Amino acid sequence: MSGLVRGKIECAIPANNRQDETQVYFKNLYDFFTSHPNYTLIALQYGSTTNLPNSTSSGTGTNYYDQANSFGYNAFFVVRANATTARPFDVYYLFQWGGSSNQSGATTVIGQSPGAPALIQNGTSAGNTGVNMTGLMCQAAIGIGGTGGSAGSPNNGNPWKGTQNGNGADTKGNPVWGAPPGGGTGAMVFPRSNNGNAGSGQQVGAHQQSRQNGGSIYGLQSDTQPTRMNIVADDDCWAIFTDYNDTGTGSPYLAYAGLYVPRPNIAQNIPYPFCTIFQWTNIPISVSDQSIWGDVAGTSSQQGGIAMPNTGSVGQLQLDYFQNNFAVDANFAPDKQIPGNPYNEWPIWVGVFEPWPVPMSGYLGQIEFIKIVYGVATNDVKSDFSRIFFGTTTLASQKISFPWDSQNNTVPRSGATRAGVTFVTNLGGGI
Repeated sequence: MSGLVRGKIECAIPANNRQDETQVYFKNLYDFFTSHPNYTLIALQYGSTTNLPNSTSSGTGTNYYDQANSFGYNAFFVVRANATTARPFDVYYLFQWGGSSNQSGATTVIGQSPGAPALIQNGTSAGNTGVNMTGLMCQAAIGIGGTGGSAGSPNNGNPWKGTQNGNGADTKGNPVWGAPPGGGTGAMVFPRSNNGNAGSGQQVGAHQQSRQNGGSIYGLQSDTQPTRMNIVADDDCWAIFTDYNDTGTGSPYLAYAGLYVPRPNIAQNIPYPFCTIFQWTNIPISVSDQSIWGDVAGTSSQQGGIAMPNTGSVGQLQLDYFQNNFAVDANFAPDKQIPGNPYNEWPIWVGVFEPWPVPMSGYLGQIEFIKIVYGVATNDVKSDFSRIFFGTTTLASQKISFPWDSQNNTVPRSGATRAGVTFVTNLGGGI
């Protein structure tokens, strides 16, 4: 990993109707990524100028729903994570919000104009679980060959097929992603959620061809649920962690996109050590054999994927982590009192699971920007405030460790504004 760790944390989104809450979440992501020095804005769509019921979003700018010139329904933006020494290839991210309104029988869904085409998580209909949900989706893409990328990415051009004016009126291509100009040969798109042909040996399913299926990173199935969101990133990785009910005892969610560290004996054979985890299921992550992110059907609440070694394609991501011996001992406690203590954090192991053409499962490396920790309270922090531990309220359980605000020493759950607290620090990132 490289660069300083930056964050926008303690964004307390008050209870409101579901579309306004999601709009705030989306707006906060836009503000964070467009202010990060290693991200470049590629495309921007303000969203629909037709108001949803109970919403005042105007679709004429980038403000919050209750301000003039605000993001409207089906707004999206695309940013490029510019290549670094640690990651000598660009990654493009598409974020979009949409979904139903509060009104019974509403038929507005994500992917309608001006955000078409788009599917969120469910590969067979243009909505997550139907019209009774509002959601926010993310896609990541890496171009193979071609031109149009940043200066540090000579072999990975721009796979975005839409307009790139950045004026709020950009439109998507159809397909949304494809081979970069100038001789590009393809694009890797995350989440890996496509109807694969088990006999072909090729990932050529309908979702991958249309390249429009996004992973859900935030969704509201009922109204008036307050939310507390946090996003942290260095130049190579980002992580979002959310308290869905903003109670400190509610439903903690996460999303991750970025590098993993390949295991040493195969590092030279992995040109794209990149993976994504998009989900709105609770922390701790349920890890078991053949529990994957990026299912073939594209209907799971666990979306994502991992770049396949040497193939320029995306496989199903499989996770594992340390959960034996120490971490099942009822007397286990982190070594909090040791100066400079590591809090017994462990990296998250990543690999691939593919059911065809030959079933295979393999360990490729480990995520170190976010980690696993055990035996600490949720919302606890290290003594120097460089890491926060987030997850279930059960003490004897796995938590996820995220970088935190060692610049301002922000006390978790102390924020009271929807825009939250911003920080920049050289502590708390992975190694």
